[in-house]
Amino acid sequence: MERTESIARRWMEEVWNQGREETIDELMGPDSVHHGLGDEPIRGPEEFRLYHRRLRGAFPDLRIEVEQVVPVGEHLVVSRFTATATHQGDHLGIPATGRPIRFSGTGWVRLENGRAVESWNHVDFLPALQEIGAVRPVQPEEARNAATIRRWFEEVWNQQRADLIDELMAPDAAGHGLGPEGGPVQDREGFKEFHRTFCGAFPDLRITIEDLMAQGDRTAIRLTCTGTHQGDHLGMSPTGRPVRFSVMVFTRLRDGQVIEGWNLVDLPSMRRQLGGE
Repeated sequence: MERTESIARRWMEEVWNQGREETIDELMGPDSVHHGLGDEPIRGPEEFRLYHRRLRGAFPDLRIEVEQVVPVGEHLVVSRFTATATHQGDHLGIPATGRPIRFSGTGWVRLENGRAVESWNHVDFLPALQEIGAVRPVQPEEARNAATIRRWFEEVWNQQRADLIDELMAPDAAGHGLGPEGGPVQDREGFKEFHRTFCGAFPDLRITIEDLMAQGDRTAIRLTCTGTHQGDHLGMSPTGRPVRFSVMVFTRLRDGQVIEGWNLVDLPSMRRQLGGE
């Protein structure tokens, strides 16, 4: 896991802060796919290099400060960062303004053989657009989706209201990363079983939303979870031990309901706190 963290930090420092394009080829797989950086996924090093040149052309003094790097197993790493720069070139058709900008973001990266093969990115670029005078108003759909997600974690999880799952989750929804060996949990009934199991193991579970970003039909959420292991629902006897662990979630919504979620849970940390491996 130390290696995945060092790769993430090298990427931020060398590719973005130093502008070293040769590091892109070293750390990115030839068939990699990168979501959330434009209207369509960016595919492969060459497309990413063009994206990199456009952004650094508009913001040549771009500086990224890594706030947190969390390895999730051997092949996933999550990074949270803050960026500062000056608008010195055309960006999205907006001429240079000379104004300073500041924005934050989160990236989930899947690695194979020391290279990024897929990433999911959520960048809160709204503050930057405000600074350069190109603000798109918050869309009603985005506000509704953010409100739905807040209800999901407060009512379904913190209040353990399983009766609201039918209201807030689509019948054919999929929850990736919640099933056996990291597979998906399928449909409402599958999720209800997962919900019963987890709440049975941690009846005092409390989930705090640390960051929530909504864009279009997607949301990205960073969570902190706490609880006490009081039930045997996870296949092990209750230990009575408190736990605290992080979760990163991407969701896709339609008509006020979650239709798909991608979940990255810091299971290694939780297992260590329970006395496991």
